[in-house]
Amino acid sequence: MWNNHVRALAARLGKPLPQSALQITTALDENSEGSGGGSSERKDKITAVVNVPQSKYNYTALEPPVIETPQLRDMGEATPPLEWIGLHRERLPNVTHQIVIISLLELAREVDDAYSRILG
Repeated sequence: MWNNHVRALAARLGKPLPQSALQITTALDENSEGSGGGSSERKDKITAVVNVPQSKYNYTALEPPVIETPQLRDMGEATPPLEWIGLHRERLPNVTHQIVIISLLELAREVDDAYSRILG
């Protein structure tokens, strides 16, 4: 549905849209080596690819970050660690810098350029 929307918007604007930072694709996986005799098993695979903008700056922390682990109310102490969902504590500050800070700096640069063109 998203792809149809993007194609329709690009056709309406008359130009291709810029590539999204997040791409989600689905594919059918036909697997015939199931545990049943000759039965074939169909599985839908969803793949997400995130394009993180690369910075020419290298983030170095002045002191080690303290990232608290949120606990689910129902699970209490049995809440699984953040690494189970793919969040690595040592890479979180660098990724935050690349995604949030660099994007905001690029946005501020674009706004500054627009104002300088308008004001002369």
